[in-house]
Amino acid sequence: MARGERSEKKPKPKGKDPLEEAISVFARGDYARAAPMLERASHDPELSEGAKSQAQALHAATRVERGALYVGLASLALVIIVITATALTQPG
Repeated sequence: MARGERSEKKPKPKGKDPLEEAISVFARGDYARAAPMLERASHDPELSEGAKSQAQALHAATRVERGALYVGLASLALVIIVITATALTQPG
């Protein structure tokens, strides 16, 4: 074998694994960016079933909780009601 030649060619890594990258983005708290990455990872045919289920679980964790959404909408409605009632009861 000549000098500098390799007996086996190793594939060059393309970078981070998509799931690992999505997990690191999720861990930093960037849930808006992590959600689509986790969605893609959960349907990636190259990932194992365990990795896909982990991606699905983390993707579910990025969803907005309905309770928080309802509380926010109710608070907004209350503010609008108070402002409207205050404006209508002002004299003259």
